[in-house]
Amino acid sequence: QIRSVLGKVEAAVGAMRGAARVIPRPRSNEADIILVKKDILKTSPPDMPWDRQRRSFADGMTTVMSEMGVTITVCLAGGKEFGPTNLQVMGMTRAGKSHFFRLAVREISRTNDAVLWVIDVAKGAQTIGPVQNAIDWFAGSKDEATAMLTCIRTDVIRERGQYLADRGLDEWVPGCGLAALVGWVEEAAQIKLGTLFTRISETCLSTGVFLVNSMQRASHDNMPTSARAQFGAAVCFGVNSSTDSGFVLSEEVNAVAIADQWKASKQGACYVEAPNLSEEMKGLPGRTFWVE
Repeated sequence: QIRSVLGKVEAAVGAMRGAARVIPRPRSNEADIILVKKDILKTSPPDMPWDRQRRSFADGMTTVMSEMGVTITVCLAGGKEFGPTNLQVMGMTRAGKSHFFRLAVREISRTNDAVLWVIDVAKGAQTIGPVQNAIDWFAGSKDEATAMLTCIRTDVIRERGQYLADRGLDEWVPGCGLAALVGWVEEAAQIKLGTLFTRISETCLSTGVFLVNSMQRASHDNMPTSARAQFGAAVCFGVNSSTDSGFVLSEEVNAVAIADQWKASKQGACYVEAPNLSEEMKGLPGRTFWVE
């Protein structure tokens, strides 16, 4: 119903398709409709200059510009008003996932307290090529992927948990003496995510281990339901249908999202949801910065 109303509003004022935006009001059945006169995301926004200052992973990753001209930062490590979470990335082929991965790797490499482990059994080193020096452990085969995940489950989480407990800490915080560990799984559907991955997702966050799961379609046959509940942040690029985007976006955002209109024609265009973002920002589309 919301989608049909937006189309009528756009037609009535002669606006371009997709120009009308609905921003749900928190804890209300009402919403605001915004008309975007100029599509500032028609092309990818230019890259943001780095001030050469290394920050904490807890400060988040800034890789997207919203259509309102405001940068979008995703904080996985939590904060005073929101808890830590894992990140689900989804989008069809050539919608912008690989470029987002490289931007995120660059953001992580600019911190002073994070390391990165990456799995990609589909493309191997093709995706990581330009950023391979920023990756501490790369697994390019299913056996290597299983070894990495097993290590995280049986050794890393346990040892980090003990370290934090010995210092009276309930969860990872910047300056605790441990670097945050980001475990990034590209084309995750290729490794048949199962019980091992689910158990990691359920226990990793308090120890400063954060999972990023990237795939073309986060359907129930590709992503275990129990693991899905542990991914409170999402980046959704172009998809084939609103059913697909509904696998990662909240019901409120998916009701007004137009990711199914983009498909792969608007690379880098995405919706971002994360605990640290305001309700207004969650309903706005954005686009990743462009870096050669």
